[in-house]
Amino acid sequence: MILLPLHTKQKDNTIQQFIGTYGDRGSGISYYYVAAEIHGRWQGENIQLISDTEGITVIEDGKTELFEWENIEQFGTLAVVLKRDNEAVWTISLNENFEVHSDAPESTVGNIRIYEATMEKNEPITLEYSGSN
Repeated sequence: MILLPLHTKQKDNTIQQFIGTYGDRGSGISYYYVAAEIHGRWQGENIQLISDTEGITVIEDGKTELFEWENIEQFGTLAVVLKRDNEAVWTISLNENFEVHSDAPESTVGNIRIYEATMEKNEPITLEYSGSN
């Protein structure tokens, strides 16, 4: 499985982020919704993510932003892009150790990553599952 993020600057100076994914996760599931799979609370260094019925909330350095479902776009089977005013802000991807479960009662296993959508080089932040909402 490979994740290839691509940032582009549009004519109107907005940043768009496109994710190319390919490879087999070995889950036996042909397609799933990333945002549904990451339902719950996730914690990383100076950042927290909450995925619930309202959308996905990102809390970074004390600033909170809710991205409602109409502002979340899925790419392939590995990643979603969170948008504000039709501009990419964050990308969330499943780590290779993330296990997709078709049975909701099974506990979450693995990590996710969050990338800031910017034209500058930045490293993804790994988030660990910290519980359900």
